Amino acid sequence: MGGIFSALMLPFGFPPIQRRYGTRKMYCSLMYFWPAVYLSLPILNVIARMLVQSGEDGVERLSPTGDKILWLGIGTVVLLTRIASMMFS
Repeated sequence: MGGIFSALMLPFGFPPIQRRYGTRKMYCSLMYFWPAVYLSLPILNVIARMLVQSGEDGVERLSPTGDKILWLGIGTVVLLTRIASMMFS
């Protein structure tokens, strides 16, 4: 998922954004994505722990809703990582 996004974003999204805002402004703006990425990982951990349910067999599992929420959060983190990685291009 992240690789596909990067493969499409770098040739089609990066050049117009760089021309419009310039290299320095783009670099500084994309640096702000990294703290959001690093802070979101512990938050996802807390969310996952809150959405755990005990099954009938005594095994703890994520609830169906929790599973969807967690994967949406993981996808968002991957997307933010790929956007932030454009500063190295």
